[in-house]
Amino acid sequence: MSILITGGAGFIGSFTARRCTEAGYRVVVLDNLSTGAIEQARWGVFHRADIREVDVVRELLRAHQVQTVVHLAAHAHVGESIADPARYFSNNVSGTVALLEAMLAENVPRLVFASSCSVYGNAASLRIGEDGPAHPASPYGESKLIGERALEWYGRAYGLRSIALRYFNVAGADAYAGLGEDIETSLRIVPRALYAAVQDRPFTIFGTDFDTVDGTAVRDYVHVADIAEANLLAIRHLEQGGPGATMNLGTGAGCSVRQIVDQVGQTLGRPLQVIEQGRREGDVPYAVADADRAASVLGWRPVRSSLSAIVGSVIEHHRTLTES
Repeated sequence: MSILITGGAGFIGSFTARRCTEAGYRVVVLDNLSTGAIEQARWGVFHRADIREVDVVRELLRAHQVQTVVHLAAHAHVGESIADPARYFSNNVSGTVALLEAMLAENVPRLVFASSCSVYGNAASLRIGEDGPAHPASPYGESKLIGERALEWYGRAYGLRSIALRYFNVAGADAYAGLGEDIETSLRIVPRALYAAVQDRPFTIFGTDFDTVDGTAVRDYVHVADIAEANLLAIRHLEQGGPGATMNLGTGAGCSVRQIVDQVGQTLGRPLQVIEQGRREGDVPYAVADADRAASVLGWRPVRSSLSAIVGSVIEHHRTLTES
């Protein structure tokens, strides 16, 4: 069975392509390499193109007889989306609609959609469930919520079956597979903290007056390998005739920014220097998942997502790169 992974040369996409290949799927990777890296596209057949190129996408779907798409291609940073919302709506919204157009034209009936906890915005509850209100606090979150709503209508009108997976804060690496982010360019907290330590520079904490355990923002961090496993389980669920759904992917436990920084220092064996600044627009104080639905429907549970495992994997991956 062939599957198409959009954004398959990116952080989550490369892990997903690897896991699906291991599971016996014929993987087709579509990526425009705006943020992905060709070195990460080592699993499956790679095609460089943009999801908005409908004719190109249709040809790929047809040529490889794709029946399921895993849609990971998106811009995915809150602050960046606030500074440049047009870029986010063009890629994340228009791109998703273009992909759906190609799928409908080629009779591809199933889609796993990478959504985000950013759809919730400043949630009222400490443990966020899928049925709670969605009030995005950024164009990024808004773009993902629009994508989810489009899938609901496409399901009603055209019979498209889809699962929207609301990823919480994805992190981690795999040194053995050579998969992970460049700590110099990544916008995620663990690589950024490691880069500050490597450069012997202070790490900036934005916001220390949130109503949390230590005043810094709390997030639910989940290892990217656990996310890849959930993507695979979602594919199988749809293939087996399971109904569409929206599901959170997280651990149910929160870690503060300061706890992340402390863990990086502890793993390295030396504390990080820290600078404190005010809150950034779009940052919410607390975002932790209720992931019971993914456990009951998909049988998914995060097994690699302890804070020490996540931080250790990123540091190990960096050391492997620098020693090679």
